[in-house]
Amino acid sequence: MTLMKKLGKKFVVTTELGPVKGVQTDESLEKAGAYLPLDGINIHDCPMGNLRINATMMGALIQNRLNINAIPHYTCRDRSLLGTQADLLGAHAMGIRHILVTTGDPPKHGPFGEISKAVYNYNTFELIRLIKNLNSGLDYNDKEYGGKTAFNISCTALPTTRDMDREISRMEKKIDAGADFFQTQVVYDA
Repeated sequence: MTLMKKLGKKFVVTTELGPVKGVQTDESLEKAGAYLPLDGINIHDCPMGNLRINATMMGALIQNRLNINAIPHYTCRDRSLLGTQADLLGAHAMGIRHILVTTGDPPKHGPFGEISKAVYNYNTFELIRLIKNLNSGLDYNDKEYGGKTAFNISCTALPTTRDMDREISRMEKKIDAGADFFQTQVVYDA
């Protein structure tokens, strides 16, 4: 049963792939293989502003070698509007069908400090709408681009937040923008 067919019917378990050291993908694929069986593996997009392999490309490797759903994180931080659309079309061509939309940690947290500049050409709500547009065969300007993508859009949620009203409001906005499902960190309930 696929990840999307399980949602709402069975308990779904995903995990995050730890950092891939440069281009040492075999080591990370071995670790990811040890995680199985899971419903999906999330791949970070340069967390805390640290250099990592492209999450989408690593996701394609995971899917092709391990036959498990990859959920690459896709941040608003690093890409222009044009680059985003091109990257998403490429991700679809590589077989990626799940994308976790996130703002992304500012580059100033990482080792490149003030040298690396964030782009933030759009916010998470706009990115969700953009992906839904691509799924309909339309680009950001509502122009047909040739074909349609088939992404399932994941977003984050914080069930342990101190301000639950704000969190629910943000979740509702993400749903209105087109989010298909939410993922959380592990939550323990005694």
